Amino acid sequence: MVGLDIDNIRSPSIEDKTTIGLSFNIHNLSAEDQMIIGLDFDIRNLSVDDQMMVGLEFDICNPSVKDKTIVGPDFDIHNPSIDQMMVGLGLDIYNP
Repeated sequence: MVGLDIDNIRSPSIEDKTTIGLSFNIHNLSAEDQMIIGLDFDIRNLSVDDQMMVGLEFDICNPSVKDKTIVGPDFDIHNPSIDQMMVGLGLDIYNP
């Protein structure tokens, strides 16, 4: 329904890698199994390909779909030198 993407801030030294990305989406409320509101913020490691350094993710999903997350903030800090998660915090509230 509504989509906003700001992900064109890129590292000048690494081609086609997102340095900072922010995306916000509001999906069709009548469609089953669709996310209603989603916020995703990523800061990627410039020295390691495809590695997320800091990520914040917030989702509010369709409450009419059973077993879908209504609210779930997720915050991860990854190890910039290897593909391992250093710190992770996740909280999910599910549809009763």
